Amino acid sequence: MINKFIIVLVLALTLVACTSTAPKEKPKIFEDKLAGSYSNLARCTIAKLRTEGNWALRSLQFNLKHYADIEASEVFAYDIRSLPGVFARNSPANPDAVFDYIDPNPGITTYEQRLANILPGYAFALLIKKNDESTVSASLEGEARSGEIAWKHLLECPAKAE
Repeated sequence: MINKFIIVLVLALTLVACTSTAPKEKPKIFEDKLAGSYSNLARCTIAKLRTEGNWALRSLQFNLKHYADIEASEVFAYDIRSLPGVFARNSPANPDAVFDYIDPNPGITTYEQRLANILPGYAFALLIKKNDESTVSASLEGEARSGEIAWKHLLECPAKAE
């Protein structure tokens, strides 16, 4: 009787531990329709974020994904302090660090594979999806501070993105 109880207890704890490690959706902060091309808007937003001097963005690394099956692009911002492979030579805490920036070319995948490819701990995710030939839907979920800055830069891009 005690052995069965222990086995059930271990299985229950294992299930609880496994469900808490899965990536969770973060709340949407912004959502709107914009004029422009989804891929150009995503690239423009990343370019503006990389030139931003704000301390909240200094430790973020941006990753662009392109989903051809739904005609959308998504920008993920990861805190490089929590990514695997960060050492003193590339840590944002080191003033002499050499940062390894991700290639600006998008990773092309399907939207179904999205959840399998998301690293846990992203600061924000900006999804830009094509509505028709001239408009897109944009939604941003994640942390408020860095998300607000990213949204501001996205709104500055449409005139240039055509």
